[in-house]
Amino acid sequence: VDADGNYLDGSKSYSVTLPPGIPAKDFWSFVLYDPQTRSLLQTPGTLFPSLNSERSGVEMNADGSYTIWFGPEAPAGKETNWIQTVPGKGWFVILRLYGPLESWFDKTWKPGEIEIIDKVTPEEARAIAKEAFVYGFPLVDSYRILHAYHVDRENPEYKAPWNQISNVARVFTPDDTTVQGPNSDTPYSFIGMDLRAEPLVLTVPAIEPERYFSIQLIDFYTHNFDYIGSRTTGNGGGNFLIAGPGWSGAVPDGIERVFHSETQLMLAVYRTQLFSPDDLDEVKRIQAGYGVQPLSAFVGETAVGRKNLIRPVLRAQNP
Repeated sequence: VDADGNYLDGSKSYSVTLPPGIPAKDFWSFVLYDPQTRSLLQTPGTLFPSLNSERSGVEMNADGSYTIWFGPEAPAGKETNWIQTVPGKGWFVILRLYGPLESWFDKTWKPGEIEIIDKVTPEEARAIAKEAFVYGFPLVDSYRILHAYHVDRENPEYKAPWNQISNVARVFTPDDTTVQGPNSDTPYSFIGMDLRAEPLVLTVPAIEPERYFSIQLIDFYTHNFDYIGSRTTGNGGGNFLIAGPGWSGAVPDGIERVFHSETQLMLAVYRTQLFSPDDLDEVKRIQAGYGVQPLSAFVGETAVGRKNLIRPVLRAQNP
């Protein structure tokens, strides 16, 4: 049985550790048996399901101990220390010490328990938590930004509802803290996009060739998956369709290009170059020409059924 008192299951994976100083003058071995026949376990990979320290090339741990693995498949990198089991069949194992030494007889040395390795060790738990944090952090931080800009109307950083454009006709200062390190020479515009119901169409006016502008398309993973702007689509203006994952509808006439987001929620960040403080009115004029509408409105059809928007996260209240 395993450390929890359960019968050993050939479909599961286990390990056992032999502490340093194994009391065997000659060698030691593990052999697996079938509890029904009491004979050797018949496995597809070998005629003799066993390991021994003399001939099997078993690898020792850094502290002098040995860890042996049992299961239908070898753990990655542990093939030399693995004995195959058979799914659907029970098994038991015998440890033999050839030329046993005193510490075996006086029981000062004992093998470890057979542990099912579906259990997560503290080290594995830390590794899993680290990977989960690295994977999940962009999603959480994206929603923090989108929530501040497009959900929480009481937030001083609030811009506009979902799928509506907000133009900020000023340069950003250190007081703008929702996004780290915004530019100080390009007034911003923002659209928090919810693409679950249907794509959106962004309209960009013609902008003089010497003025830089860009629309950064950021999915919920914080991937900058594409840009509309001077360096990519040019300054001639046009209509650009932004679609969520899985959308494969017909692209109507009048669309310059289609962009596909990997996520249904995303953020579009506009930057419009400001040449000098006296140029701000011209930037405002350009910003007023930026447009956004659902695809159904662009083609003059009935709007697709609106999805319920994301429920707000409750703001933390000071006690």
